[in-house]
Amino acid sequence: MVCTKALLPIVIVIGAFIAASFHVRNRSAQLRQSNMIARPMIGNVYQVNREGPWPECVGMESWKCLERIQSLTDNIDTIETTEEGSGYCEGFRPSRVCLVVDKEDVVTKIPHKG
Repeated sequence: MVCTKALLPIVIVIGAFIAASFHVRNRSAQLRQSNMIARPMIGNVYQVNREGPWPECVGMESWKCLERIQSLTDNIDTIETTEEGSGYCEGFRPSRVCLVVDKEDVVTKIPHKG
């Protein structure tokens, strides 16, 4: 009898842990989905992440990429442009985006926060 009474709380705790882990997994999937924007395309829908990285900017002129990033996100304070081969953005700041461009002012690396 004592053994049965001791097992019941353990089973309840394990069940609650399993239920909580499913809830956390669903919530994180909802948060990831809320950062995505559906862009219609012919024959499909292209998902764009609001918070970066922005691979679609590679090959764009820097000013077009800058406008695109500013239209997608509102929590960016600074967008720095550096020429390919020179020093990259130093330090990490989540409110900054670094654009690496070539001599023709075309983005050569995927822009991301940092």
